[in-house]
Amino acid sequence: MSADRDQKLEKPAYSMYTTFRKLFALVQHNRPLYALIIALAIGGSIVSMITPLLVQDVVNLVASGASMGPILHIVVEMIFLALAEVTIATANAYAMTWISIQSMFLVRNKMFQHLQKLSFTYFHTTKIGKIISYVTNDVETINTLVNSGLITVIVQIFQLGGSIIFMLALSVQMSIIPLCIMPVNLIFLSFFATRFRRYYVDIRRAVSTVTGQAQETVDGFRTIKGLKSEALVVAKFEESARKELDANMRAATLQGAQPAVFNTITFIGIGSVVFLGGYLYFTGVLPLSNIGLIFAFIMYLQLFLGPIGSLSQFFSDVQNAVVGAGRVLRLLAVKPEMEEPANPVPVVTINGDIVFDHVTFAYGEAEVIHDLSLHVHTHERMAIVGPTGAGKTTLVSLIPRFYDVKAGSIKIDGTDVRDFATRELRKAVGLVLQDNFLFSTTIMENIRYGRPDATDGEVIEAAKKVGAHEFIADLPKAYQTQIGERGVILSIGQRQLLAFARTVLVDPPILILDEATSAVDAYSEIIIQRSLEKLLANRTSIIIAHRMSTIVNSDTIIVLKDGRIMQKGNHQSLIAERGGLYRVLYNLQFAESKTKEIEIYEQSGYYTGNE
Repeated sequence: MSADRDQKLEKPAYSMYTTFRKLFALVQHNRPLYALIIALAIGGSIVSMITPLLVQDVVNLVASGASMGPILHIVVEMIFLALAEVTIATANAYAMTWISIQSMFLVRNKMFQHLQKLSFTYFHTTKIGKIISYVTNDVETINTLVNSGLITVIVQIFQLGGSIIFMLALSVQMSIIPLCIMPVNLIFLSFFATRFRRYYVDIRRAVSTVTGQAQETVDGFRTIKGLKSEALVVAKFEESARKELDANMRAATLQGAQPAVFNTITFIGIGSVVFLGGYLYFTGVLPLSNIGLIFAFIMYLQLFLGPIGSLSQFFSDVQNAVVGAGRVLRLLAVKPEMEEPANPVPVVTINGDIVFDHVTFAYGEAEVIHDLSLHVHTHERMAIVGPTGAGKTTLVSLIPRFYDVKAGSIKIDGTDVRDFATRELRKAVGLVLQDNFLFSTTIMENIRYGRPDATDGEVIEAAKKVGAHEFIADLPKAYQTQIGERGVILSIGQRQLLAFARTVLVDPPILILDEATSAVDAYSEIIIQRSLEKLLANRTSIIIAHRMSTIVNSDTIIVLKDGRIMQKGNHQSLIAERGGLYRVLYNLQFAESKTKEIEIYEQSGYYTGNE
């Protein structure tokens, strides 16, 4: 990869040290097991360091022509050491695997719990595919990080230091070789570590893009088929997959070169030891009675170079994991925009009296609600109408604190919504949307979703209240029918009735309907309208409607434009206002042609040329 390319690569979220520190803080309850693993690994290293001394004794005894008795005694000791080393290694590997899987499980759960706390803004500004990649692909890397991570480094450093001490004890002259090799190894180690980390950032980003496109393609399958855009989608996906392939190939090329470099250094080191040992022997410095020192020194040299090679492989494997774990930690570091109150006001009984007091709200720098004041009385049925982009949905989204106001306040029964626990507040505010999400489970579980403790009888009663029981009973398995992804086996009207039933079961004192009937056909709308009368009874309700016929019986109608209230009154008073925006919108609804609709709007005085 060129230097220019390297500079363009995204920097990792955290340094390796910070990643390890934050990650182990998340799984700190496993500290006793970590200590046991380190103790086992160090014990195994000590056993492996004793073995070369026994080899030296065996070779020296053979060279001096000793009897088989002492030699066999040492061989038996070596066998016991080998068995001990195998036992320790097996126990250590099991413990490492167990703790890595447990850590991955724990972090994934923490991530999922954290996602539930994040505000709507995070999900609006972060691609779904990236979030899925965090929870699936990136969490998987923690397995590698824990398995090959800090504990491995500690053990390898211990082994490296121990082998140096033994080599110096055996021969100071021959110890010059590993001391000369070490700086070369460290230079290559730094080179590979830096490159790997940069490459793996590219890989992770490419994986997120591929995951996001796959998820988007599945969600938009109908649209893709309808527009015959399969070739375009395949081409875009192939381009993203190609970028992932290229990133992986760059890393693979470096990964292939890495062992070759360190193996070459190891061979040079062993050859140098053999040459120097032979020289010392032939010059009389090393007597035949201690010729085993060369064999022992070669074994210690391997123990010395092994950790450096392992550390190099560690940087290869772990760099990918560090990048993935860094992305996980970055997600866990995201703080919800809305803070929970330190001492929340208990929600005992809510009557549903709502007051907007000089409310201002903005998405970033774009202000969409401007100093708006409004009073919705207990059990009042209020409708909000207005052109697209007037701020209707934004306004009602402030009540259950999907967003927080930038200025002013919203009070329910005299208490600022920010003083309630968010969970309790949202239990009191029912929300039915134009496109309600249904889960891939049974009808029974979908209706029960807002109240998991509800009995089957209560679920059925809720369905009856909104007129959903009839079509449910006609299904092959009635309430136990699996409705598929997003309720694919149901019609739009049936899905909407299930959403109403779910809300009835929760029985909130405040109900918000956001274009709840705009996507259904006329017949389904009649059924839903009958259900609405039961649903709206004895509760405060705010209805956002596109079809004016659905809100003519509202107690109060608010006409919103550009985040400001233009008119307020009931249907009769507003329709009587000549030149009023409500009358214009009402006439638009019943215009006999599109040409006439445009003419009405252009002549109304509300047309700015931007609609």
